[in-house]
Formats: sequence, structure tokens, C-alpha cells
Amino acid sequence: MSKRSYAYAAAVLAAATLTLAPATVALADTGNPYAVGGVSQENTSNKALINPTATVQLSIHKYLGVQTGQPNNGTEQTVNQPPLQGVNFDVYQVFYDAAHTQKVDLTTNQGWTDASAITGYTPSSADIAAGSFTINGKTYYIAKSATVTTDASGSATFTKPTGVGFYLVAENLKTSGTLTSNGTTIDKSTVTPAAPFFVTLPMTNPSDPTRWMYDVNVYPKNQSDSIAKAATDKGTTTGDAGNTGSHAVDYTVTSSITDGTNPLGMYVVYDDLDPALTFTGADLKLSNGTALVAGTDYTVYTAPNATTPATAYTSGSVANGPLVTVVFTDAGLAKLEANRSLNVVTTLHTTVGALDADGVIPNKASFVPNQNWWDQYGTAGVNPETPATTPPGTVPGTPSPVVESKYGTVVVDKYDPQNSGANLAGAVFAIYADATPGDNTCSASDVSGTPINTATIGSNNKATFTGLQTSNFYNGGPVADQTKWLSYCLVETKAPAGYNLDAAPRYITIDYTTGSTTAPASVTQRVANEQANFGNSLPLTGGSGVAAMSALGLLLVGGGVAYSMKNRRREEQDA
Repeated sequence: MSKRSYAYAAAVLAAATLTLAPATVALADTGNPYAVGGVSQENTSNKALINPTATVQLSIHKYLGVQTGQPNNGTEQTVNQPPLQGVNFDVYQVFYDAAHTQKVDLTTNQGWTDASAITGYTPSSADIAAGSFTINGKTYYIAKSATVTTDASGSATFTKPTGVGFYLVAENLKTSGTLTSNGTTIDKSTVTPAAPFFVTLPMTNPSDPTRWMYDVNVYPKNQSDSIAKAATDKGTTTGDAGNTGSHAVDYTVTSSITDGTNPLGMYVVYDDLDPALTFTGADLKLSNGTALVAGTDYTVYTAPNATTPATAYTSGSVANGPLVTVVFTDAGLAKLEANRSLNVVTTLHTTVGALDADGVIPNKASFVPNQNWWDQYGTAGVNPETPATTPPGTVPGTPSPVVESKYGTVVVDKYDPQNSGANLAGAVFAIYADATPGDNTCSASDVSGTPINTATIGSNNKATFTGLQTSNFYNGGPVADQTKWLSYCLVETKAPAGYNLDAAPRYITIDYTTGSTTAPASVTQRVANEQANFGNSLPLTGGSGVAAMSALGLLLVGGGVAYSMKNRRREEQDA
């Protein structure tokens, strides 16, 4: 193979490892890839030959966004994506020896043969830290030439006099400062770094394969990884509220798949559930509806916390704790890599138990989108794919927004408007989910089913219903439209001794804004009890007046009988 053929092949292979993002850039030698700093670097004897003493330049352009499919061949591109400022790139030259005295010499055919063999390899973070890597039994060494940082246009320039050689470029978000894009700060943890890549300086010009480009443009793409979280909890109650209501809360985690052609290497989803929740299962699919199969495409693990080894979870088993980890298998990763324009949809099924003091259940998920992300941000010595043997220590990953479920209380305050000291203990109330919420009333048909719970008035003339969902906050957010608020119906089912029942169901709503960090949202419903028959005695047959008359009658009758008997005895004596 000729030197030119080797050069062209290696240049194409090197370019193939880069990911282009469209950009409009300003270069020192715009339109002239043969010059650096305005000075031509071409071999004056023969432009088809590399100038061994040339100054070389690598122009790195960093942008957020998806791939555009434009050629990534070392030439300058004109595209439109938001630039990413503040990204560090470490540039290493490749050598044959640990002393870094024998560089891969691109002025020789052997140098291009070695470069071509190396280009298909993606060094790991361990390789870079060690300063060496081995391919086909042959070890190569790297020495850092410089670290360059992208500016407001997303560009960074590496220039090296007499720098013809083979280079490794590694994005280093760990050492990067604040990232911004068009003035907006970008959370580094949401950015997947580009994979390390090799590049030859110079490269053959693809538009004119008779010449070498000494100013090479590369576009390693950053994708802004995204993860969203949603809660489905409308109409639920907590375990405190009794067992007749629904305690099932589902969380849906939607996470992006890194685009491009580099292997993902790993994909792990985490959800550290609140202690009030019990994990009962998971379903996964792609955003186009394609189901992902447990045990084939992914494995679910549960653990008490991030420092305890996890246990594999199977459908129907008991969770080992609230920390849920979903690890994709090689088969699952292949499906993701074949559907990079889609998202992964992870649905976690839970039940709500007893609440914390504030009545709020927060939930946040996170995910590790690929090996490159882990190499930048992960904990040394931890493999996210083996939580059963290497627990992460702290829950890693790009975080989702926090979603919340809010629950409150209804306090029934019983009183006698005629007697403030009356003891009304023993009255029983039932609370129902309003069958027709939003109409500001409760009818008999609204309370014809099974109540959520019952409560008995205590010695303080009060009873409390706990664990009821707030009316104006459900499914992860506030509800402004009052016609869509949840509501409850309160019914007195047993009156205290000597009192009437409450005549009609009472309509109740729980406003989540009444809650605090130390107390749940709450509403107090005062219920007046009227004494039976308003405390008056109805006229009674056989009342006191009648009794007196009866007594008098008996006396008269008795007197008459006595008088009659006395006269009879007198008559008998006279006879």
C-alpha cells in the first residue's frame, strides 16, 4: 500500500471515531486547511508528502445536540447547534515506549499501519489513567501534550510546532469548570461526554487527496442526557387511611438513549424510593411501545440502601429494600443502540404505607446513560452493572426532577351549641371519596359505596382521618381548576347518646398549601350536634297530671268501698 493510501485510510478511520455536530466557527485559517497561523505548512518539495517539521493544529468544536449526519472527515463544517463553553479536552500524543521518545511516526508507512490498527480502539478511563493501552499484544504509551478549553463559540485549539503525529483526544468533564451554552449554565451531570478518539495530524484532504490538511477540525458531540419523572397517584390514600382505598402509586421514568454509533457500554436506571413506599414490580418499554423483557433485556435489583449489596428481584417476590436498580443486559443494550431516537420508559409500581410527619412523599430517579458517562463521573472500583457485589455507595447518575405525592388529614370537631361542656364521645363518622368531585356538594348517591375509613369521636370530642390525598395536588403537581379537585364526603353514622345524627353528608376538600415541613395539610370540620328532641320532653300519656288524678280516683274509690262496708256492718248489727 502506498503512503498516500495509508494516510487516507487512517484519516478516514480517525474521522469515523468523531461525532459531528453542526456549527459555525471562526478559525485562524478559515478555508485554508494547509496553513496554521497564516503560514503554509505544506512540504515545499512535494505537497503529497508530509512536512515532518510542520506545525499542526487541531480545532475542536463542541456543541450540544444530536448528530446531523454530516461528514466527519477533518474539514470545517457549517451547521447550527448550541455551542458548549468550558469543556476541557486533554490531548495526548501516542508513543511506542514508556519514555515517550519514539512517537508513532506518520512520515513512515509503518506509522500509518499502527495508527490504522489503533484507531478502532476506544481507550477506557483506566487506560488513560495508566498512560498506556495494549492492542493485539502490542503496548502503546501516551503523554499529555496539552489541555484546551472551549470558548463561548464552543471552540478550542491545540497547536504544536513540529507536532506531526498520532494523538488521543479525551474529553474531561471532571476537570471542566462551569459549562455554559449561549449564556445558560448547563448541569455537567446531564451531559454525556464524547468517547475518547484518535486523530492523525495531519490528515489527507478528502476533497483533494493529493494534499495534507495541517489544520484538522473535529466535532466531538455532547448529548444533553434527559430524564423525566411522573407520578400516577390520583385518588390514592396511604396505609394510615385504612385498607379500603387504593394505595397503589406508579412512577414513570423516561430516560434518553445516547445517539451516535459508539457502544453504550452500560445503561442503568436508579430509583431510591421513600421509606413510605414499598416496591412491587417494574415494567419497561421503549417510547414507541416496544416491550422490554425482564431477565432478557434487563435485571431489577433491590437493596435497603446504596451501601448494601443488592438482591435480584423477580415478579411477585418481596423487595429487599427501597433502592431499585435496573441494569440492562447486553441484549437490552443492543435494542437501545438500535433505537437511539427513542426513550426508555421505566414504570415502577409501589404501594404507600405510613406517612412521614409532613404528609409528603418525594421521589427522584437517576440514570447512567453509558460507559463514557460513568468513566467521567463514576466511583472508582464500582461497577454499576453488578450492584449485588459492588454497591455504589451513593446513588449515581443524571438526576430527574423530584415529584411528590401529598396527603393530609381531616379533623372532625364535634360540639353541642347549647352546652360547651357536653361529652360527645362515641359518635362515629365515615369518610368517603366523593363520587362526583368538583360539584361542591355531597348527595346520598355519593356515599352509597364503601367508605375509605371510619373514626370514633374521643374524649376531646374530636376524631381524625389521616392519609387522605390532598384535593388540589395529585399526579405530581398542583391542580388549579377547582372543578378537577378531589373531594370527600363526611357522614355521621352513629350519634352520641342523647343526640341526633348529622342530617346530611358534608363536602370536604383538603388544600395542600395548608401543609408545612412539620405537619401535613389539614382541614377541620366542625359538626354541631343537637340534643335529641332539642332537649325538650314531649307530653306523655300517663304524665304527672294524669297520675295525680288516678291517685285521687283510687282514694275516692277506696273511701267509697270503706264507707259501704261500714254501713253494711251497721245494718247487720241492727238486724
